[in-house]
Amino acid sequence: MNNEKIMIENVVDKLLFMLAFKRKLSGCEYLRDALIMCCNETYVHAALSNELYPQIAKLNNSNAKNVESAIRRCIKNCYEQGNLLKLNKVFNCLIVNENYYPTNGEFITTVSACLRFAIKNDQLDETIEKLDCISLEK
Repeated sequence: MNNEKIMIENVVDKLLFMLAFKRKLSGCEYLRDALIMCCNETYVHAALSNELYPQIAKLNNSNAKNVESAIRRCIKNCYEQGNLLKLNKVFNCLIVNENYYPTNGEFITTVSACLRFAIKNDQLDETIEKLDCISLEK
């Protein structure tokens, strides 16, 4: 595995930890797979249902409907805990609004686009540092 791929996995793992996603939920593992795949390839919003979810389902011996549903529950649970708002600090922009929780597609495409931007501009190390600092905040 090359260094960039390892860094992407590291950033995604730290991001999910910082946002306090519950690792015991299958949706968290599916979401991790989705973010890593989307950082390595660009999926359009419509391709999530037709391409991404079936790929994740195949990886995890599940089906696309269960993958989509588990990711939705995972994102909603994290939003209800107020943890998704930390994304705004990490990426220095308004990603999540406190009055509306994002759909799977909005969350996956936005976060992966921000991560691809960090990769393209050689800012993954800075992103990891921000994640570490925000993880320590209460």
